[in-house]
Amino acid sequence: VYKRQGDDCITIKSGRDLQARKIGRPCENITITNCTMLSGHGGVVIGSEMSGGVKKVTISNCVFDGTDRGIRIKSTRGRGGVVEDIRVSNVVMSDIKREAVVLNLKYSQMKMEKKSERTPVFRNIFVTGLTVRATQTPLKVDGLPEAPIEGIVFRDIYVNDAKEECLFRDCKDLVIDDVYVNGEKIKYEKSIFDTSPGVGVAGVLQYLQGDSLLSRHCGEPARSHCGRKRHHRAAQGPDFHHGIQ
Repeated sequence: VYKRQGDDCITIKSGRDLQARKIGRPCENITITNCTMLSGHGGVVIGSEMSGGVKKVTISNCVFDGTDRGIRIKSTRGRGGVVEDIRVSNVVMSDIKREAVVLNLKYSQMKMEKKSERTPVFRNIFVTGLTVRATQTPLKVDGLPEAPIEGIVFRDIYVNDAKEECLFRDCKDLVIDDVYVNGEKIKYEKSIFDTSPGVGVAGVLQYLQGDSLLSRHCGEPARSHCGRKRHHRAAQGPDFHHGIQ
């Protein structure tokens, strides 16, 4: 199947805000396979209208060529609902203008509020067997302080010609295994720096370069820029970034 769209190539939604939460009918048991996505805002997008819930979705054996984003899962405060049990495998992407994979609970800039039925939840999301050539941001995970994105696995991922670093913020139970960006392996290890349960990531990203493991603790998250000296940051609290050339 070939998809060429002026909007998202494939979008999964389940209704918006209170009305959809009352109906409570999730969009579920979906298989997307053997598709080629050409242009479009996103290859496969879930949300932001996901208040009824989205679960049990598999995306496999696809090619994304020239989309603005590859895999995009998005929501915001006020939506409520749960996105869970999402599996992405064996996907090849090229010339992705922004993020190859993005999980974002800050799609719109809503004011901070206490956790309630209005709070969206993302959990149990697995991305494996991904090859990306040319993208702005390889991986971005951006949860909420009151609802960190949890249970995320990035495994067997190879990204070349990425212009910016990965971003991981307000998430927990993150697994990064056999992930390479611009030829450098990303390693995730538990850290003593963040001991805030249920608020941020209890860990630190560390960069491996040859035999030297480089990392340093810093108080504020910051981005590196292409062409600057490679550096490695582990931000205290819920934020940390991975810097690349």
